[in-house]
Amino acid sequence: MKHPLKAFAKAVAFGTGAGGAPPMIFTLPLAIGDYFEPISGDRHLLADIYLAGLPIWIAFALVLASSIVIGLPFHFLLQKWNTASRERYVLGGTLAGFIVPLIVLLIIGAVAGFWMTLLGAFSGAATALSWSKSLGLGSYPAEV
Repeated sequence: MKHPLKAFAKAVAFGTGAGGAPPMIFTLPLAIGDYFEPISGDRHLLADIYLAGLPIWIAFALVLASSIVIGLPFHFLLQKWNTASRERYVLGGTLAGFIVPLIVLLIIGAVAGFWMTLLGAFSGAATALSWSKSLGLGSYPAEV
């Protein structure tokens, strides 16, 4: 394994991109359009940059927090039990990525937006896949 902090940062970056990039298909054109033809009448470059990157900022916060609170303990358990494999990491990441946005949506009382759980699952899988690759893991069963 390369340096663990570098591998962790790379995994978080991959997960952030996987979860944040797809919604930018909507926010980026909105931000560009608002800059050239402002809705409010005034151009606000920083507000438009914020709007364009909002999915990335939200994804980063969720991926980083989830990776620390869920991912690292899951990693240590798999290592302790000597059951680490790429499939187990990806399955765990996918489940955590689905459950975390679901819990957030339920806590805030959302009535819509549950499609974000699918983005979360994809993001969790991407994060876990990157992490498992940094560990040099192959398919099940793991050789530790």
